[in-house]
Amino acid sequence: STNFSKPETAQGQVAKLFQSEFPKTPVFTVLGNNDSENDNQLQSTNFLKAFSKAWSKLAINGKTIKEFNRTFPSNGYYAADLPGLSNYRILGLNSAYLDRKGTNSSKADGAHQQLQWMKVEIEKARYERKKLWLAFHIPPGVDPYPVEKPYFWDPNLQSDFLRTFTAN
Repeated sequence: STNFSKPETAQGQVAKLFQSEFPKTPVFTVLGNNDSENDNQLQSTNFLKAFSKAWSKLAINGKTIKEFNRTFPSNGYYAADLPGLSNYRILGLNSAYLDRKGTNSSKADGAHQQLQWMKVEIEKARYERKKLWLAFHIPPGVDPYPVEKPYFWDPNLQSDFLRTFTAN
């Protein structure tokens, strides 16, 4: 088993590189199907905590780091106001929950929790008159190279995601 809390891990090394090369530039990251101990699997709690520790510093200011750390270490998604753009907020989604590969009940539960969280964040942004940027690794839509299934995301979850925006 790999110890993801060591700074020698790939994520820690990449985050350090970004921090040294772009010290005044905020960097926001998202997780996808290859960002875990095993491809197309959900991230473990240890992975999420180590990833959060490595990358949260790149959000630059204390308020944004606090927002990132509120949900990311346990779920892999976050909302954060963009530094220098007071009317904008980013929602960084964990698209591993939505990926059609490796679907299981805990993944589906996490996906529904993320979509509920997203609905709350959309309402919060509307109330605060903020514009949202959505960021995710695996896009919704049709997979141009389908092996078994034609969609990147689980079709039911994709429908739920799209309904979130048509309902708001």
